[in-house]
Amino acid sequence: MMEDNIKLNSDVCQILSAVPEKFVVDFANNITVAQDHERIQRTQKSFFQRLYSGATGQNWQRQHEVNSSIIKIAESQLIMLTDLNNSVALGFKAISKVTNRLNDLSTNVADIADFAVNTRTTLEQLNSQFSERFFQLEQRLARVELEASAAQQVSYVFNQWAAGHFQHLPVAGRAYAALEELNWGDYGRLIRTAEHHQLDRMLDGLSNRLMIQMREDTELCKNTRVDYRSWLRPESLLTQDYQYAIEYLAEDYQNTSAPFINSLFVGSQELPMAVPRICTAERLSDALVDEVFREAS
Repeated sequence: MMEDNIKLNSDVCQILSAVPEKFVVDFANNITVAQDHERIQRTQKSFFQRLYSGATGQNWQRQHEVNSSIIKIAESQLIMLTDLNNSVALGFKAISKVTNRLNDLSTNVADIADFAVNTRTTLEQLNSQFSERFFQLEQRLARVELEASAAQQVSYVFNQWAAGHFQHLPVAGRAYAALEELNWGDYGRLIRTAEHHQLDRMLDGLSNRLMIQMREDTELCKNTRVDYRSWLRPESLLTQDYQYAIEYLAEDYQNTSAPFINSLFVGSQELPMAVPRICTAERLSDALVDEVFREAS
């Protein structure tokens, strides 16, 4: 036999998770004030009414008979909506629709003197809660878009490198140029707003990408240690302008906090003391990532 009431934690609501969300929207839309009280449910035993009975423990028709006043119905339903807001996980669509409904109710209630002060306060608090949840969801969506854009930028920059667009720079210069391209774009923005655990994972992954590309350019193994200046050796007659360009990008880095970046421009001068005289691709990539991103984050 079919149950007359449906609880919001029932199997059907757990499996069809959109059902509780739609119910909260319909519940909010059903809250009536003098201006829109004519709207009623289409059938006496609708699915919505069964959900309503399950959520509130009260028969739909009996609730209307007990609360003969439209004002009292609205007051009790606002309290119920507050409980639903605290118990049902809502997505963007539901929060958007309920927020719009609450805005309409706020406009209507403002012109009705019979609403108690505490009821107006309840409506204001609900409106504030849903607006905050809407704002949080918008932030989450913006974050997802930023993460997607940052991932696209990483792919683009390393594809540029792999295609030979950085070929006029020394290998270490290519690595630094790639990092600055990311630093000034959406990847850098994401890094500066990332949580600590996310930051470590992102930068470790970036260091690996650098190391892979540097090894492909030099055909060196991961742990092969070479004279540090081999990473700085010019490989093109057009190096000079590109070298000037990355030197311009690096002019704000101090030798004490970014010795590996400053080592890219020493020429025949002595290397900074903090820079090893022999170095693997892994050591160099980790150091450049740290100096560009970890110090700035």
